[in-house]
Amino acid sequence: MKPYTLLIITDNIELRERLESYFGSLSIIKLLPSAVDGMSGVAQARIFDPDLMLLDMLMPRMDGIAVLRSLRAENLCQNTRIFALSSMKGEEAVQLGESLGVTYQIQMPTDESLIFSRMMDFAPDRDGSLQLYRASMRENDLNLQIDQIVTYLLRHMGCPVSLTGYYQAKTVIAFCVRNMDRSICLSQEAYPYAARIHGVNVKQIERNIRNFIEVTWTRGNLKAQHKIFGNTIEAERSRPTNKEFIANITEYTVRQLRKPS
Repeated sequence: MKPYTLLIITDNIELRERLESYFGSLSIIKLLPSAVDGMSGVAQARIFDPDLMLLDMLMPRMDGIAVLRSLRAENLCQNTRIFALSSMKGEEAVQLGESLGVTYQIQMPTDESLIFSRMMDFAPDRDGSLQLYRASMRENDLNLQIDQIVTYLLRHMGCPVSLTGYYQAKTVIAFCVRNMDRSICLSQEAYPYAARIHGVNVKQIERNIRNFIEVTWTRGNLKAQHKIFGNTIEAERSRPTNKEFIANITEYTVRQLRKPS
């Protein structure tokens, strides 16, 4: 299958690096040089005419809507599948984006695997081979189910998505859920796995998750936290350890996966 060319347009350095790392590792995607703002995004689109585009809708100076209007004014990217990345909600924003050529709007923050899944749902099937690829993706749908459950739970608890530890905790939890049939040693297995994924060392993973938990218990939804964790936390500590947090979220996710559909 011929790879799909992908142009990423965002001024968010952390988001751009995560997207580049994920999509750059996929054989079905040919990653084009990313654009760091709206103006350079239009310039890159003019040069490459990509098959797929990930467009950050919230950028300074020239936002996603302005990019879309510029593309339309120049008749650029007429066959490009454009995926809008936005934290904005509301039917009007969705309709405006669609009227300017957005194929699908992705609510952020969202895991890269879910973004990729939506992209493959809407990518053009040029020679019929994409149907087979989509079928193979469905076999790996467990990762998508895990991410949806964990994301919902963390948001319900009021976990701060702006912290690096949020994404690293999700990676560790997903690893533990996928290996639910055996006992996992966080320091020897789950943390090293997450460290490889996020390009940091094990101590940073542990420290970032610890900070993420502390901030969550300071600013989050205490009622939801108590409902999920109950009496598993010792009163004098008031908040769970990394191990307790990960174990509880993992157990909850496994129960949800095992519920009859």
